[in-house]
Amino acid sequence: MTSKPVKKRRFRLVLNGKPIVEFVVVETKSGFIAMPATKGPKAHLHVYPRDGQLHRLVTHEKYPKGHGRRHTQKASIAMEEFADPIWTALAPKDNPPPTITSWANREEMDKLVAWFEQIAPGLIHPPSDRTIRLMKGPLGELLERFDGQFDPDWSMEISDFRAYYRRLKPKSKADLFEIAKETDLSMTGRRIGFSPDIRKIIILISEGLVFELPWRNLERAGNVNIRLLGFDGFIRTLRRSRKLPYRTKRH
Repeated sequence: MTSKPVKKRRFRLVLNGKPIVEFVVVETKSGFIAMPATKGPKAHLHVYPRDGQLHRLVTHEKYPKGHGRRHTQKASIAMEEFADPIWTALAPKDNPPPTITSWANREEMDKLVAWFEQIAPGLIHPPSDRTIRLMKGPLGELLERFDGQFDPDWSMEISDFRAYYRRLKPKSKADLFEIAKETDLSMTGRRIGFSPDIRKIIILISEGLVFELPWRNLERAGNVNIRLLGFDGFIRTLRRSRKLPYRTKRH
């Protein structure tokens, strides 16, 4: 049996050629490790699954192994607790998800599967002639290029984005979006659009199939899970240790 290879990815936001956010994420056979891309001793966040739970801790590399302050912010999260915000985000207002206390509970899982089958037609369906909005400008070009994959060394220069929107000074949706139809989405072109009220993101996931998601609900769910995974506490640790993953100086 071969072990899962270790993968390292670097994520970097750049403003006028200078990194303002720079992280390294290492995927290991036991989970992932996130750390700022700085030299010398630093803190890193380790998240890994074990015994049906997600475990997390922050390691302070300046302390030797065995030191009482080397590992902090230890916590364990049930997988069900991590998944619940996502089900809630996908749910229609009049059809909330069933309560799941354990994925090992077959009766509860049958109810979850039945519920998802009810809401699935509103989430995944063939594209139609319905009106959608396509984002203009640099962000629109970014969405057109985005295929859901990240290079091992991923970097984005945001000066063009800032200059474009400062120059545009958008006052309405028409300044930011152009009108199209779901059927205009293409696997070789623009794959991502928005509903007319911008409340849902519409993604062409294969020819003849779109995924319609309430992105603001998913954003809130993502924020909950980011806290559960310990990223907010990790960032506070970096700020206190001055290992900031971004610059605070204005450019």
